[in-house]
Formats: sequence, C-alpha cells, structure tokens
Amino acid sequence: MNLYAEVALNISFQEETLTYEVPYEMENLQIGMRVEVFLKTKKAEGIVVDLHNLSPVYPTKKILRKIDKRPVVNKEQIELSRWMKKTYLSTLGDGLYK
Repeated sequence: MNLYAEVALNISFQEETLTYEVPYEMENLQIGMRVEVFLKTKKAEGIVVDLHNLSPVYPTKKILRKIDKRPVVNKEQIELSRWMKKTYLSTLGDGLYK
C-alpha cells in the first residue's frame, strides 16, 4: 500500500495542499518535515501537513527528498495556520512560512 503526503507549499495559489507519493525509502517521513517536490517544471519546498494511504484519482509525483531529519513544525502550528487561512484568507503555506 502506498503512502501519500499532503504538502503545503511556500507559494500563493488556491489549493490548501498538493498530494505527493512518499517514496519507499522515505517511510520514516513525519508531519512537520520540509520536503522538496516538483511543481510543474521546477522544484519547490513544502511542509508535510498530513500522511495517509488514500490513493488520489489522479496521478501523483513522488517527493524528491527530505530536507529535515526531524519535524520543524508541530501539529499545533499547522492547526494555527489552518485557522489563519480561514480567518485572514491567507494560504496554509503563508501561515507556515511567514
């Protein structure tokens, strides 16, 4: 069974997160870690805000690499960023990175 990560990127766009497949060698990936992913044709940095086994109905790209050995953001900070997104119409990435 594949593992998927919801990643909040440090860019402004409407989606809260994008779904990426977690490569087998990154099975110890944790919520709150920064990762490098492909976004269209360029690399981007993002923070893992959720992990799950629900396969999307669309093709996903794999996470390229982990940037951190430990989470740099905790679950409370992620929840605060979600609240800020709703309250101040920001993006989840804005709340986590700024």
